[in-house]
Amino acid sequence: MIELYKIEDIQLQIDSTAEQLIARCTALLPDASIHHIGSSSIPGALTKGDVDILVVAEHNRYADARRSLDEVFSHNPDMAPEEGFTSYSGCHHGCDYGVQLVAQDDSKCGFLAFRQALVANSALLQEYNAIKRSAQSGSMEDYRAAKAAFVERILSQVTAWHGARAQPNDG
Repeated sequence: MIELYKIEDIQLQIDSTAEQLIARCTALLPDASIHHIGSSSIPGALTKGDVDILVVAEHNRYADARRSLDEVFSHNPDMAPEEGFTSYSGCHHGCDYGVQLVAQDDSKCGFLAFRQALVANSALLQEYNAIKRSAQSGSMEDYRAAKAAFVERILSQVTAWHGARAQPNDG
């Protein structure tokens, strides 16, 4: 069974870990855009208690950024690096973390849009928490698959909404 926590119950540990990881990434990559993402960054969310950090590097600096992060962080063994995306994972003072390096404007950069959607819409957050609760008694693979389906649905809605906003008004 996957243990879930209310973010408010572990906020101090989450904030401390996130701040330290962001500081470390910022020291290595001062020109990158760095964000605390994932459930632990969303008020009211259920979380496994891990911290996710997004590092966005300009396309022309991505290779250098990856080399810098490779010296400090271990690659996530569950996610092979791809063009414009590298995932790192580890444990910092008892708190699991992931650092996601993404090339700016890469298709894998939906992390911020997803976070913003959940922060802005409490009904979506409640639905996400319900999906996590219903999947927590299964395997980690099933849990991740349930979350991924929800994330993909929300990101497709966000993309459609932004596309509709960008259309000229014929009226």
